Amino acid sequence: MIDGTPAQQAGLRAGDEIIAADGTAFEPVGSFRGKVGESVVLEVQRGAAVVQIPVRPVDLEPTTMFLRGLESSARVIESNGRRIGYVHVWCYAGSVYQRALERLLSQGELKDPDALIWDLRDGWGGAQPEYLDLFNARAPTMQVTDRKRH
Repeated sequence: MIDGTPAQQAGLRAGDEIIAADGTAFEPVGSFRGKVGESVVLEVQRGAAVVQIPVRPVDLEPTTMFLRGLESSARVIESNGRRIGYVHVWCYAGSVYQRALERLLSQGELKDPDALIWDLRDGWGGAQPEYLDLFNARAPTMQVTDRKRH
């Protein structure tokens, strides 16, 4: 369940199985086609129970959805006197996600934790190898000046 999405806000949970929408068999796209902004009642199998959850479908652009999911997931968990940062990286297919993660780590919610959980579960992948340089120590930038030159 992508953090901050309408599905999460409506109460859907990871592991829920949607079995019907407005009383008819559920179809992943067809059940919502033409219903953006309208209420759709989902019947959801949650364990042994079937629950009804009203949702309002929205038109989402995938890049924006994954970016908001990343940003919405960021938090610090206090545990045994330590501050543990957590972020769920839903997609890493582009520099926009790298910049968002860098922002969270340098000036955002994840600036000063003692540890970091970087959750890659259920993600869509796409990371460029150089994005991992974020976690490698960088040598300080140095400037060498010859003493004989002024």
